[in-house]
Amino acid sequence: MIARSSDAKTNAKTDAKTDAKTDAKTDAKTDAKTDVLACRLLRGAAEKRLGNFETAVETLLPIRGELGALEPWGALLLGEALFGAGRAAEASGILDEARRADPAGPLGARAEALEAIALARSGKGKEARPMLQRLLSRRRGDAATLRMALAEATISAGDRAGAVALYRKLWMEEAGLPAADEAFSALEALRAKGVAVPSITVDDRLERTRRLLSRGEARAAEAELSLIDPESPDPGGQRLLLLATSLSDQDRKAEAEELLAPLLASGAADPDLLELAARLAMRRGATALAVERLDRAQASASGGRASQSAFLAAFFLYDGGHFAEAEARFRAFRRDFPSSRVDESHWYLAWSLFKQGKDEGAAVELAELSRRHPKSSLVPQARYWRARSVERAGDEAAAAKLFAQIAEAEPAGWYGALARQRLGIELAMEARRPPAGVAPKLQGVAAARLTRALALYDVGLLEFAGDELDAALAGQRDRATLSWAAAVASGARDHFRSYQIGTIRLGGLRGAGELAFPRAFEDEVEASATRFDVDADFILSIMRQESGFRPRIRSAAAAVGLMQVLPITAEKLGALLQEPPGLGERLEDPRINVMLGGFYLRNLLDRFGGSQPLAAAAYNAGPGAVVRFMEDPTRRELPLDEFVESIPYRETRHYVKAVIGNLLAYRIVHGGPPVRLPSKLPTISPGVDF
Repeated sequence: MIARSSDAKTNAKTDAKTDAKTDAKTDAKTDAKTDVLACRLLRGAAEKRLGNFETAVETLLPIRGELGALEPWGALLLGEALFGAGRAAEASGILDEARRADPAGPLGARAEALEAIALARSGKGKEARPMLQRLLSRRRGDAATLRMALAEATISAGDRAGAVALYRKLWMEEAGLPAADEAFSALEALRAKGVAVPSITVDDRLERTRRLLSRGEARAAEAELSLIDPESPDPGGQRLLLLATSLSDQDRKAEAEELLAPLLASGAADPDLLELAARLAMRRGATALAVERLDRAQASASGGRASQSAFLAAFFLYDGGHFAEAEARFRAFRRDFPSSRVDESHWYLAWSLFKQGKDEGAAVELAELSRRHPKSSLVPQARYWRARSVERAGDEAAAAKLFAQIAEAEPAGWYGALARQRLGIELAMEARRPPAGVAPKLQGVAAARLTRALALYDVGLLEFAGDELDAALAGQRDRATLSWAAAVASGARDHFRSYQIGTIRLGGLRGAGELAFPRAFEDEVEASATRFDVDADFILSIMRQESGFRPRIRSAAAAVGLMQVLPITAEKLGALLQEPPGLGERLEDPRINVMLGGFYLRNLLDRFGGSQPLAAAAYNAGPGAVVRFMEDPTRRELPLDEFVESIPYRETRHYVKAVIGNLLAYRIVHGGPPVRLPSKLPTISPGVDF
């Protein structure tokens, strides 16, 4: 019995070892296969994104049916690749498979859009048209792409006139975007086939020019106007006005003003013409002429247009340092237009009083602004400058009390920082940590979306993962669940989702500091900060404001990526760094983007005496603009707080305050040296001018 028992134990141990080895081998094989599948999926997505559609099809087709939770996304990517390769008929069924996995979610939206487009391009216009119209009405998918497909479906359904109308509208409304060029090519192709296509009129060109200008495409607007016969009539001088606007927007101010001179001399009273002429005059310091032109504009206008001219005239007097006249104008504006720009008129009237040393009057106006318009975005600055007015009027005790209230209300705000410095106290606040998150117990569709999101994060398909995560969390209010999801996204380098959930849904600094102010792209940021001796938190503060941590985002002005670097700026910075050409084409790479952004900040800090507020202003408005502000006689002797408040660009004023607020928040959340805001403006040094 003993011998048998010993044999049994030996056999059991041997079996256990054998089973363990077998399990390990099986697990290893499974893991290896999973890795191979993930790599093929990722490679297929990359090839598709690069436009190598046939290669993407060859990569994705063999893994059909083996992707588990990611099978619907594999089907979607394969369908998109087939579609891109011109195999729309094959794509249709596969896209339908992806759509049925989650009709109301991200899969359904992308698949349904492509399925409808595939039908349109397969000649099944009658089936595609209602699908495309429904998608457009529900705003599911890229509108320009869907509109192009709708025009194609309209042709295949036999309605050529309807297709021409759709293409013309697209060409007009999407001016400056690729869809407009595609629509124009389609119109020319129809014309070549004998289809009646209306000729392009002068009014068409003018409308396209307006749309180009609204998108900031000043050069393209000038080129559009050059296509108009210069001998054609120009009633009301609209063509001339648009050309002058495009020149002005390209910073060719003298040319623009010279162009407008004959119209102005003729006594033209168009409010748009006069306002542009006023802005041009103001740019060269001719305040009186600018105001005279705005008065003419107001006299020839009514309603909101007259209000705009009156307000701008008062603002130009303030901006030119004529504070007593500005005070009178703002009082008149409030009397004549009592329901227009009420909080702004309060603010600029108060500011004009402050600049004249009328501190008691300024304090009264600022208190009134806060009382009557408590939800106005101007309230924080009204509270701070009320305290400064009270302080300057000699009541230091009352001012100190007001400063203490501001410091308490805005620990990580621009005005809170200024208030603390006037009190001589340090920042004392701990960011609230988000609740400890645990994997949520979601049900049904939400659970399936979350499963797909996690699997997509695992393989590195962040864009798709983020879409699934957003859908899974739709309507979710549980803070622990949201915290867990944001942490998962951040761990997968989807820092945008962490920032978005932490800021919007968990209360920002006071509710979820580490999520709202993440150490995003830490390796890239630290490398850039170390190489160029720039505060890493300052880089993150700019990045947060510029892109919200989205590596592939592109602005209307063609700026790219995390630090929103323009390709032309990237090439200039690359030349200074003695890097090979081509960096402007690689700005979606976080390493390249953050490296160039850090180098640019180093140059701006060097130019503006190490001042982070001024470097931020230059990052937003350009160093040349900040130099002009600092050399302006009405601004060059101002303390920093007054200077920032006097920056004439509203966007730049907001940007500086937001970036410094970000920097303060990063210090609260992650620690680091105090943020110092020197009261005096530094000396400007030679340096970058782009």
